Amino acid sequence: MSATRTTPFRQTLIAAALVCASAGAAVAETGNPRVNQLGYIPAGPKIAVYATNSNAPLAWQLRRGDTVLASGQTNPFGHDGASGENLHHIDLSDFDQPSDNLTLHVGGDQSHPLRSTRISSVVCSTTH
Repeated sequence: MSATRTTPFRQTLIAAALVCASAGAAVAETGNPRVNQLGYIPAGPKIAVYATNSNAPLAWQLRRGDTVLASGQTNPFGHDGASGENLHHIDLSDFDQPSDNLTLHVGGDQSHPLRSTRISSVVCSTTH
């Protein structure tokens, strides 16, 4: 049996094929409302996006479990040409408490879990 030599070019092709093959499985289903699942810095801006047919402001709630931590109204942004969706912005910037397991609710829709974290936690999680 002859040994096949693996060249750097061949290794790159194999790696690229593996990335492409696994890319479909790595894509998460889009939540609505859409939030930064990696987290927000408590003192920084926090904007979520909500896709809806409504042009009127809608009520939203930021919750941990059944506890409402913040609430307000969406800000209708308008039609997004790239996605073809009518979008609203949700400004969560006034919520400045470090927290995790948060969900954003608009009507019957719920976001994926998100967190509001300290700057040092964000830096550590992105550099390791």
